[in-house]
Amino acid sequence: MSPTFYKITERLKVRSFQDIDSNDFFLLLTNPLVNIFLGGSRFLSNSHLVKQFLRQMSLDYSESNPWLLYSIFNKNNHQLIGGCGIKTELKNQKAEIFYLFSPSYWGQGLAVEACRPLLKNALNQFGLEKVYAHILPENIRAQRVAEKLGFKYFGMVKLSRYDKKGKVQQWILNLI
Repeated sequence: MSPTFYKITERLKVRSFQDIDSNDFFLLLTNPLVNIFLGGSRFLSNSHLVKQFLRQMSLDYSESNPWLLYSIFNKNNHQLIGGCGIKTELKNQKAEIFYLFSPSYWGQGLAVEACRPLLKNALNQFGLEKVYAHILPENIRAQRVAEKLGFKYFGMVKLSRYDKKGKVQQWILNLI
């Protein structure tokens, strides 16, 4: 069963992804300014594949489906403005985090505001020891978010996802 999460912060409402978020989440993922920092993958330009991926991620959390996906809303107008997620590896007590926002909300500290309670919940719920963030070297904003969340730069690593291969920065947050 999927662990549900619901948190209201000063400016945001963060909750577990629901199927009703799919269309807005798809628009966010395929926004060219957002997509380029996700590797500009061809995967993200195929609406069928993205919606299928989102449906898969929103299924019950399990070892075979280790993703926890969250929708982030503007607290005042209830509009979906971002998303974040964690992919867990419970046997290794680690996870990977990602976060993304609509460009009109960049630079306002919202990713830090959304991810702090998410990381605290991941520690409490799963007993994780480490969380990783993989960030493209040119994504300075995401690097600043990682720093503000307490992540430390580890180095460049090879990453292969969605038929793309390349080097990304690896950031690590030790929770214990």
